[in-house]
Amino acid sequence: MPFMNELPSGLDRELHEILSRQTVAALGSLQADGYPHVSMVNFAVEPRTGLIVLCCSSMAPQAAHLRADARASLLVLAPGHTEGEGAVARLTLQGTARFPEPGSNAWNEAHEAWLARFPASHDGLDTMLDRALVTLSVVRARQVSSFGGARDVTESHLMPLLLN
Repeated sequence: MPFMNELPSGLDRELHEILSRQTVAALGSLQADGYPHVSMVNFAVEPRTGLIVLCCSSMAPQAAHLRADARASLLVLAPGHTEGEGAVARLTLQGTARFPEPGSNAWNEAHEAWLARFPASHDGLDTMLDRALVTLSVVRARQVSSFGGARDVTESHLMPLLLN
């Protein structure tokens, strides 16, 4: 990701901080009946492709939902907020989920990004057979700032902020 002083705007700096400092997000997927399902997930950013990397049990409801309908949404709150603090800076990412085939280049890149962000998960990720890596290709985003600003963020604007 770019250095903070290279980012052109306060909103870009805040967006970068949210993605680089927060590790937990709410994942929205669609159930077969069309109703949303929300679950908490950890996430990483693959710095060469800008893909968001998630890890979940392959038996979890969200895995089944994403296999049936790849559209997903990820809500990431700014780290360090406290209850009752007022508006919390946040970023909603929308995109398409994929399950890279274990051993493929896409899986290896996602795995590397995951382990870089969560090094303690190395043993668990490699030995738990029911774990699946999921990548989210972001097509658009919505950012709400802690200082009252809000904006839609296009894929072309977001991508340089995701890449290293």
